[in-house]
Amino acid sequence: MIGGNSSTEFKDKARVFWMVKGYLPDDRTIESAYPGYVKRLWWNEEAYLRADGFEEAWQKRMLNLFWRENI
Repeated sequence: MIGGNSSTEFKDKARVFWMVKGYLPDDRTIESAYPGYVKRLWWNEEAYLRADGFEEAWQKRMLNLFWRENI
């Protein structure tokens, strides 16, 4: 992860990216897109519906990162 973000804070940023785009890119893209994507979602009353599948994608991403760092 970039900078000093806690993993929980970064996960929230990743969730926002997921809700707009539907996939999880690299850390830098998630960080840079966050301010604009929060504005996009702010007034969207049905944004929570776009979060479906995020937890599964997040777990897969974390598992892939773990294996990359430990192999």
